[in-house]
Amino acid sequence: MDWGLVMDWQHHRVVVVRAAAGMAAAVTVAASLAGCTPTKSPKDQLAEITAVTGNQIFAMDVTVAGATKRDNVSVSTTRDGTTGSYALNDGKVASQGSFDPPVGVLMDVSAFPSIDTLTELAKTTHKEEDNCAPTTARAATTPSGAIATWVECNNRQDHPAVDGKATINGEPLLIPALDLTTAQSYTAIDQAVTQLFGTPNISDILYDVESRRIVISSGETINTQGEPCHASIGATTTQPTTPLPLTCSGMAGPPFAINDYGPDTIANTITSLLTSPHIDVAAISGITFTGGDNGTLHWEANSHNLADRKDKKQYLEGNIPKR
Repeated sequence: MDWGLVMDWQHHRVVVVRAAAGMAAAVTVAASLAGCTPTKSPKDQLAEITAVTGNQIFAMDVTVAGATKRDNVSVSTTRDGTTGSYALNDGKVASQGSFDPPVGVLMDVSAFPSIDTLTELAKTTHKEEDNCAPTTARAATTPSGAIATWVECNNRQDHPAVDGKATINGEPLLIPALDLTTAQSYTAIDQAVTQLFGTPNISDILYDVESRRIVISSGETINTQGEPCHASIGATTTQPTTPLPLTCSGMAGPPFAINDYGPDTIANTITSLLTSPHIDVAAISGITFTGGDNGTLHWEANSHNLADRKDKKQYLEGNIPKR
């Protein structure tokens, strides 16, 4: 198991956010600072952009930079096999660049929250949050067919999403701080995966003990061009996490669903592992869950203790049968 994957997840997420899910944010922010910001209302900007791109989109953003700056709208879609974002530039609709298609589906713009709602969300967050300028409110499709909305502070590199602001089809979306020895944490993972992907199927769960980060890879899903991909969402054991944006960055593996094995059973298994008298518990560096043989859920712990890895492997891995 490549435990470096878990350590690198946050950096990878930031790169993907800026390159793909960020879409036109960097461009619109730069335009704002340069004085080239659109003078039209967000509603008029959206109408002009979709008149060129068409109404089938997978995301739209509103960026606000402050009381003296205009609001900027961008739309992301796939045209002629190319995925990219579009915004007004010098009064004309222009491409803001192309990127790899993210997780999601094309939907009619009428299915999205109104542009006025997104604008108000961005402005409210801009006022409420310290050190959050420019502020971008985003709405994007998910494989489940639901629309997710969230807010990002563009000047926050490590964790741009503002926790507590995300919704999916209007319902709050936030993964609580997880504790893999409690059934509630597995229920929370199952709920988030089902909300976002429309299925409870998971390819793997990776927990890095030292960083306290957890990466959950979905079962096979689709990107906005209808191609198969695996997506990852992140969580931690220290604080609630907004599991957005969705990116095609997960690892493929036999899918499993948490409820097939029972949150209580999984939690009890990990509790037994972390309190085992047979191994050096303090040396455990990570835990992974994957689909096992014959429909089982395979779990495995990585340890810094060489003797445990060599002679006590039976205590560091196992299989949970379906209930």
